[in-house]
Amino acid sequence: MITTDKIKELEDIIIDVNEYLETISKGLEPLDMGVKAIVDNIKVEIEELSKGTEEIILTMRQDLEQERTVVAKMLKVLSTTNFPL
Repeated sequence: MITTDKIKELEDIIIDVNEYLETISKGLEPLDMGVKAIVDNIKVEIEELSKGTEEIILTMRQDLEQERTVVAKMLKVLSTTNFPL
């Protein structure tokens, strides 16, 4: 049988649970902000690494093209030069 005391006890439990949930929620807010800050920092680091990698690849391509040009010029000179046997 449901009595007034049991209803009051249930109301007190509900109030306690709500207060507990509010306390936890307040405690999780800084944690959530901290995690978001970490994720943002990781995104920045990834972008910087990506840019650095793109620059390295561009430099390597330019170096390779310069080396191809030098080799082509050397081969041209060698092909037009008569070497005594």
